[in-house]
Amino acid sequence: MSASGMKRAGRPLLLLIDLRRSWGRLLAAGLGVALAAAVLTFLLGLGRGIESAVIGELAPSDRIEVAASTSHIDFGPLRMALGSDVLGLEDLERLRAIEGVVSVWPRVGLAVPAVASGGSAILGQSLVTELAVEGIDPELLGSEISGNFVFGARPKVGPNAVSCWADRDCPKAEYCLDAPERKGVCRAPVPVVVSQKLIGLYNGSIRRAYGLPRLNPEAVLGLGADVQFGASSFSASARKGVLKDRMQLVGFSDRAMPLGVSLPLEEVQRLNAYFGDGDRQGGFDTVTLGLESGRDLGTVTSAVRQMGFRVVQDDVERMAAAVSVATVVMALVGLAVVCVAALGVGHTFALLVEGRRREIGILRSIGASGLDVSLLFLSEAALVGLGGGVVGAVAGVFLGRGADTLFLGAVPSLPLIPETLFLFDPELLIGVVVLAVGGAIGGAVLPVWKALRTPPLEML
Repeated sequence: MSASGMKRAGRPLLLLIDLRRSWGRLLAAGLGVALAAAVLTFLLGLGRGIESAVIGELAPSDRIEVAASTSHIDFGPLRMALGSDVLGLEDLERLRAIEGVVSVWPRVGLAVPAVASGGSAILGQSLVTELAVEGIDPELLGSEISGNFVFGARPKVGPNAVSCWADRDCPKAEYCLDAPERKGVCRAPVPVVVSQKLIGLYNGSIRRAYGLPRLNPEAVLGLGADVQFGASSFSASARKGVLKDRMQLVGFSDRAMPLGVSLPLEEVQRLNAYFGDGDRQGGFDTVTLGLESGRDLGTVTSAVRQMGFRVVQDDVERMAAAVSVATVVMALVGLAVVCVAALGVGHTFALLVEGRRREIGILRSIGASGLDVSLLFLSEAALVGLGGGVVGAVAGVFLGRGADTLFLGAVPSLPLIPETLFLFDPELLIGVVVLAVGGAIGGAVLPVWKALRTPPLEML
């Protein structure tokens, strides 16, 4: 067998001998690496979790909401707008032409008040409430509405509509509509979607204030409520010619109106055409832009502002920026801890190399190259980093889950509180382990390099 073959065959044996002989010091160095990896995993998981909750929920990176930009004059508590704050069809075309924008979904609010009533079947009493209503493009929801429900505008009442005296006279899933222009017509309820945050707000504080039971979001799908468009509990806001209808809850979406109900856009446009939409003149309040990629968020936002429009999520963007900065700070703290652990590994290997100077000199004298010696010690360092990184990553995940349980168990259930504060994806854990191995090897490089610079005869 050649000398090089002997060296290659003997490296694993020498490595095992060295690990067995120096296991105490290597274990101490590994514990330092594990502690650093646990801290880094905990901090990065916390940062990713909060960033996902804030940016992913409050400021999604795949879309932005845009409105007309207008100036205003304040008269005491009143703020008077100067110019129109309505978006027209030509504005939508200009926004559609921005590079990186793939979809344009307009939104428009109901121009008159509305009152909804119902809930006796599940709450034990009928509730009456003012209702904020907005019309959204059904395509904005994509495939979020599932099951047997459909979110889309209903066909207009035609001459072939089924007449009725009561709901029992109508086909299944329809009711007897008592409209001013034609009494006793079978009609499907208008589909509505609401935000999950609205259900969370009800289950968190509203139900407690009024002594009502908690709602199961999945079980309330398909339930209906009576609505009067143009009516209001505030007499100054009521309109003549109230339209009665019935709503049916068909789904939940974070793209729905946060504190109200969202109807298909065409339904709200019909209502505004009937009652008069004020100064809208057929325009839209805001428009949601769908982006080709989250990477286009910055360029599209800049282009929108240069065109004279306003990005609605300004406050959320600032919050998201603050969270991103906090995440970077936590990552830097974690990296600093890893650097301290690497210094600990370097100190450990400096002691190991110093205690084995004679052995290194003998290996060099009998033909072992500097690469052989380097591979021996750096392999030990890599094993220390690998073991410490894996143990630390697992410990960081357990610490995060424990902190999750303690914190979320101590705070009330609120709509803006995320389900978890931590996000440990496989890429993060693998990255922590790789960084731990690299830090351990980096800490061992300097003492090994210094030993190799010393002539073999001086080490004997």
